[in-house]
Amino acid sequence: MSSRSRSIVVLVLLLALQTFALNVKAINKCEDEDGNITFQDLDCGRGESAEKVKIRRAAIQRSVPEIVKPDNVNPHYLPLPGIGQLILLSFDWWDYQVVDNPDDELPGVVMRAKAGEEPLSLQLSFIRNPSGTLASKEDNVRVVRQMASAFVEDSVEQVIDIKRIPTSLGIAYLANFTDRKYESLPAPEGEYRSITIGQLIHPRVAVGITILSGGADSKEHDEALDVVTSFTLVPD
Repeated sequence: MSSRSRSIVVLVLLLALQTFALNVKAINKCEDEDGNITFQDLDCGRGESAEKVKIRRAAIQRSVPEIVKPDNVNPHYLPLPGIGQLILLSFDWWDYQVVDNPDDELPGVVMRAKAGEEPLSLQLSFIRNPSGTLASKEDNVRVVRQMASAFVEDSVEQVIDIKRIPTSLGIAYLANFTDRKYESLPAPEGEYRSITIGQLIHPRVAVGITILSGGADSKEHDEALDVVTSFTLVPD
């Protein structure tokens, strides 16, 4: 486990509150024909509807532990009305932003590497789970395959390989693709070589996950997975 990963594990035990405020930006909200929503820096895929949404970089809550905390990890408390507080961890070299969605009850989150760091964007969307139960492995795989199908044609992989990642909220089902045009070239600024998409289903909330990075084998992608696996939900 890397020192960054160990820092995340340690900080889960040290959470307290401190608030600060930030600015406003915009990203793309993409919805496919099955109603699955992702937030991304890139243009939406073929067959997806696109909408610019503003990002409210507000009310981020940091830890002020009673003992010395790791210097490079920060917790953020995201209110999910009627569900609880979701604790999300990020690194000092990441920017954390809450996405306001006027048409949706629950907010989204975007985390990006700051200027000067390797490219990374982690986007999370949240939908209530009215069933109150976990989805089966078969249902998760079916939905993620539908989400991933738009990326196969232009990928290096040319196949959908779904991986199961244990998290504190449940099993995340994720598929990764490398953009074929950047297989042996660096991606231009503002673009990414790799996309990982998927979901995890908790009895109270479904989480859509998109990771844009330089590759699934990069440390930045590993850091994004560390954040996903560290989710903590404090129910109402």
